[in-house]
Amino acid sequence: MRAAAATGCRTLGAWALLLGSAAYAQTPPPPKLPGWVLKANVFQPLARGYHLEAEKLWRAHPRTSLGLTAQWYRGAVTGLTVRREVQPGERVRGFGAELLPRLYFPGPDAQPQSGFYLAAGPHVQQFRLHFQEYGWVEQTRPDELPILVYSPLPYTETITRYGASALAGYQGPLELGPLMLDFYAGIGWRHTRSRSALPESRYRTSMLDYGARGLYFPVGFKLGVRL
Repeated sequence: MRAAAATGCRTLGAWALLLGSAAYAQTPPPPKLPGWVLKANVFQPLARGYHLEAEKLWRAHPRTSLGLTAQWYRGAVTGLTVRREVQPGERVRGFGAELLPRLYFPGPDAQPQSGFYLAAGPHVQQFRLHFQEYGWVEQTRPDELPILVYSPLPYTETITRYGASALAGYQGPLELGPLMLDFYAGIGWRHTRSRSALPESRYRTSMLDYGARGLYFPVGFKLGVRL
Protein backbone atom coordinates (compact mmCIF):
# COMPACT_ATOMS: atom_id res chain seq x y z
CA MET A 1 0.00 0.00 0.00
CA ARG A 2 2.90 2.32 0.73
CA ALA A 3 4.30 1.53 -2.70
CA ALA A 4 0.99 2.44 -4.32
CA ALA A 5 0.86 5.71 -2.38
CA ALA A 6 4.39 6.56 -3.39
CA THR A 7 3.59 5.78 -7.02
CA GLY A 8 0.52 8.03 -6.83
CA CYS A 9 2.53 10.88 -5.34
CA ARG A 10 5.13 10.56 -8.07
CA THR A 11 2.38 10.58 -10.71
CA LEU A 12 0.76 13.69 -9.22
CA GLY A 13 4.14 15.38 -9.01
CA ALA A 14 4.85 14.60 -12.65
CA TRP A 15 1.46 16.01 -13.71
CA ALA A 16 2.01 19.13 -11.61
CA LEU A 17 5.42 19.66 -13.17
CA LEU A 18 4.03 19.11 -16.66
CA LEU A 19 1.09 21.47 -16.12
CA GLY A 20 3.36 24.10 -14.58
CA SER A 21 5.74 23.91 -17.53
CA ALA A 22 2.84 24.20 -19.98
CA ALA A 23 1.40 27.19 -18.12
CA TYR A 24 4.81 28.86 -18.06
CA ALA A 25 5.24 28.22 -21.78
CA GLN A 26 1.82 29.74 -22.52
CA THR A 27 2.39 32.86 -20.39
CA PRO A 28 2.82 35.76 -22.83
CA PRO A 29 6.04 37.76 -22.51
CA PRO A 30 5.74 41.29 -21.08
CA PRO A 31 4.93 43.89 -23.74
CA LYS A 32 7.95 45.53 -25.31
CA LEU A 33 8.25 49.23 -24.56
CA PRO A 34 8.06 51.50 -27.60
CA GLY A 35 11.52 52.86 -28.23
CA TRP A 36 11.26 55.61 -30.86
CA VAL A 37 9.38 58.86 -31.34
CA LEU A 38 9.74 60.68 -34.69
CA LYS A 39 8.81 64.38 -34.57
CA ALA A 40 8.72 67.38 -36.91
CA ASN A 41 9.13 70.95 -35.70
CA VAL A 42 5.93 72.81 -36.59
CA PHE A 43 7.33 76.35 -36.22
CA GLN A 44 10.57 76.13 -38.24
CA PRO A 45 9.03 75.97 -41.77
CA LEU A 46 8.01 79.61 -41.27
CA ALA A 47 11.75 80.38 -41.28
CA ARG A 48 12.39 77.99 -44.20
CA GLY A 49 13.72 75.35 -41.82
CA TYR A 50 12.67 71.70 -41.79
CA HIS A 51 13.62 69.85 -38.60
CA LEU A 52 13.04 66.12 -38.06
CA GLU A 53 13.92 64.60 -34.68
CA ALA A 54 14.39 60.91 -33.86
CA GLU A 55 14.12 60.33 -30.09
CA LYS A 56 15.34 56.97 -28.74
CA LEU A 57 14.34 55.62 -25.32
CA TRP A 58 17.22 54.38 -23.15
CA ARG A 59 15.69 51.10 -21.98
CA ALA A 60 18.14 50.63 -19.10
CA HIS A 61 16.87 53.95 -17.68
CA PRO A 62 13.30 54.48 -18.99
CA ARG A 63 13.16 58.07 -17.71
CA THR A 64 15.92 59.11 -20.12
CA SER A 65 16.14 59.37 -23.89
CA LEU A 66 18.42 60.76 -26.58
CA GLY A 67 17.16 62.85 -29.50
CA LEU A 68 19.01 63.61 -32.75
CA THR A 69 17.54 66.31 -34.99
CA ALA A 70 18.44 66.62 -38.67
CA GLN A 71 17.89 70.12 -40.04
CA TRP A 72 17.46 71.41 -43.60
CA TYR A 73 16.98 75.01 -44.76
CA ARG A 74 15.83 75.98 -48.22
CA GLY A 75 13.69 78.75 -49.69
CA ALA A 76 13.15 82.49 -49.82
CA VAL A 77 14.28 84.58 -46.86
CA THR A 78 11.25 85.90 -44.96
CA GLY A 79 10.55 88.90 -42.78
CA LEU A 80 10.18 86.57 -39.80
CA THR A 81 13.94 86.21 -39.46
CA VAL A 82 15.24 89.63 -40.61
CA ARG A 83 14.30 93.12 -39.46
CA ARG A 84 14.71 94.92 -42.77
CA GLU A 85 13.25 94.88 -46.25
CA VAL A 86 13.71 91.47 -47.87
CA GLN A 87 14.82 91.37 -51.50
CA PRO A 88 12.63 89.42 -53.96
CA GLY A 89 15.46 87.04 -54.89
CA GLU A 90 16.99 86.62 -51.44
CA ARG A 91 17.33 82.92 -50.67
CA VAL A 92 18.80 80.58 -48.07
CA ARG A 93 20.12 77.03 -48.20
CA GLY A 94 21.62 75.13 -45.30
CA PHE A 95 21.79 72.13 -43.02
CA GLY A 96 22.48 71.33 -39.39
CA ALA A 97 22.09 68.92 -36.48
CA GLU A 98 21.17 68.99 -32.78
CA LEU A 99 21.82 66.41 -30.04
CA LEU A 100 19.39 66.56 -27.11
CA PRO A 101 19.48 64.16 -24.11
CA ARG A 102 16.28 64.26 -22.01
CA LEU A 103 15.31 63.44 -18.45
CA TYR A 104 11.57 62.84 -17.90
CA PHE A 105 9.54 63.35 -14.74
CA PRO A 106 6.49 61.18 -15.56
CA GLY A 107 3.29 61.07 -13.58
CA PRO A 108 1.64 57.86 -12.31
CA ASP A 109 0.84 55.32 -15.04
CA ALA A 110 2.51 57.54 -17.65
CA GLN A 111 3.73 56.05 -20.91
CA PRO A 112 7.46 56.02 -21.69
CA GLN A 113 8.80 59.29 -23.14
CA SER A 114 5.81 61.17 -21.69
CA GLY A 115 5.51 63.89 -19.07
CA PHE A 116 7.49 66.95 -18.06
CA TYR A 117 11.16 66.87 -18.98
CA LEU A 118 14.47 68.73 -18.87
CA ALA A 119 16.89 68.61 -21.80
CA ALA A 120 20.20 70.16 -22.83
CA GLY A 121 22.55 69.69 -25.75
CA PRO A 122 24.67 71.19 -28.56
CA HIS A 123 23.76 72.16 -32.10
CA VAL A 124 25.51 73.31 -35.29
CA GLN A 125 24.21 74.78 -38.57
CA GLN A 126 25.65 76.11 -41.80
CA PHE A 127 23.81 78.53 -44.10
CA ARG A 128 24.54 79.85 -47.58
CA LEU A 129 22.58 82.98 -48.43
CA HIS A 130 22.19 84.64 -51.84
CA PHE A 131 21.33 88.34 -52.17
CA GLN A 132 22.19 91.52 -54.07
CA GLU A 133 23.91 94.77 -53.11
CA TYR A 134 24.46 97.89 -55.20
CA GLY A 135 27.99 98.57 -56.35
CA TRP A 136 30.07 99.90 -59.18
CA VAL A 137 30.62 97.62 -62.15
CA GLU A 138 32.51 98.29 -65.34
CA GLN A 139 30.53 98.05 -68.58
CA THR A 140 31.32 98.86 -72.20
CA ARG A 141 29.57 101.69 -74.03
CA PRO A 142 28.43 101.35 -77.67
CA ASP A 143 31.59 103.18 -78.71
CA GLU A 144 33.59 100.47 -76.86
CA LEU A 145 34.77 102.84 -74.13
CA PRO A 146 34.57 101.51 -70.54
CA ILE A 147 32.13 103.09 -68.12
CA LEU A 148 31.33 102.52 -64.44
CA VAL A 149 27.67 101.79 -63.70
CA TYR A 150 26.07 101.70 -60.23
CA SER A 151 23.86 98.58 -60.31
CA PRO A 152 22.87 95.58 -58.15
CA LEU A 153 25.51 92.87 -57.91
CA PRO A 154 25.07 89.24 -56.76
CA TYR A 155 26.60 88.30 -53.41
CA THR A 156 26.74 85.21 -51.22
CA GLU A 157 27.33 84.90 -47.48
CA THR A 158 28.25 81.65 -45.76
CA ILE A 159 27.43 81.43 -42.05
CA THR A 160 28.50 78.72 -39.59
CA ARG A 161 26.53 78.77 -36.34
CA TYR A 162 27.07 76.60 -33.26
CA GLY A 163 26.04 76.64 -29.62
CA ALA A 164 23.96 74.86 -26.99
CA SER A 165 20.58 75.19 -25.30
CA ALA A 166 18.74 74.02 -22.17
CA LEU A 167 15.01 73.30 -22.40
CA ALA A 168 12.04 72.53 -20.18
CA GLY A 169 8.99 71.00 -21.79
CA TYR A 170 6.13 68.57 -21.80
CA GLN A 171 5.55 65.67 -24.17
CA GLY A 172 2.40 63.58 -24.21
CA PRO A 173 0.19 61.43 -26.45
CA LEU A 174 -2.80 62.74 -28.36
CA GLU A 175 -6.09 60.86 -28.59
CA LEU A 176 -5.36 60.15 -32.24
CA GLY A 177 -3.58 56.82 -32.31
CA PRO A 178 0.20 57.01 -31.81
CA LEU A 179 0.50 60.81 -32.27
CA MET A 180 2.63 62.77 -29.78
CA LEU A 181 2.80 66.50 -29.01
CA ASP A 182 5.93 68.15 -27.59
CA PHE A 183 5.94 71.72 -26.17
CA TYR A 184 9.20 73.34 -25.03
CA ALA A 185 10.84 76.61 -23.98
CA GLY A 186 14.32 77.42 -22.81
CA ILE A 187 17.49 79.45 -23.07
CA GLY A 188 20.53 79.05 -25.27
CA TRP A 189 23.78 80.56 -26.47
CA ARG A 190 25.30 80.52 -29.94
CA HIS A 191 28.26 81.88 -31.86
CA THR A 192 28.51 82.55 -35.59
CA ARG A 193 31.22 83.00 -38.18
CA SER A 194 30.47 84.47 -41.60
CA ARG A 195 32.33 84.70 -44.91
CA SER A 196 31.32 87.35 -47.45
CA ALA A 197 32.78 90.02 -49.72
CA LEU A 198 31.04 92.62 -47.54
CA PRO A 199 32.80 93.96 -44.41
CA GLU A 200 29.97 92.94 -42.05
CA SER A 201 27.37 90.20 -41.91
CA ARG A 202 24.02 91.09 -43.44
CA TYR A 203 22.16 88.59 -41.22
CA ARG A 204 22.44 89.84 -37.63
CA THR A 205 19.35 92.04 -37.55
CA SER A 206 17.38 90.08 -34.91
CA MET A 207 17.58 87.17 -32.48
CA LEU A 208 15.96 84.95 -35.12
CA ASP A 209 18.34 85.92 -37.93
CA TYR A 210 20.71 83.37 -39.45
CA GLY A 211 23.86 85.13 -38.23
CA ALA A 212 22.59 86.07 -34.75
CA ARG A 213 24.94 85.37 -31.85
CA GLY A 214 24.75 85.42 -28.07
CA LEU A 215 21.74 84.53 -25.92
CA TYR A 216 18.48 83.37 -27.46
CA PHE A 217 15.25 81.86 -26.19
CA PRO A 218 13.99 78.79 -28.10
CA VAL A 219 10.22 78.26 -27.92
CA GLY A 220 8.03 75.97 -30.00
CA PHE A 221 6.30 72.65 -30.37
CA LYS A 222 6.72 69.45 -32.34
CA LEU A 223 4.24 66.93 -33.68
CA GLY A 224 5.29 63.32 -33.95
CA VAL A 225 4.42 59.65 -33.95
CA ARG A 226 5.42 56.87 -31.56
CA LEU A 227 6.96 53.76 -33.17
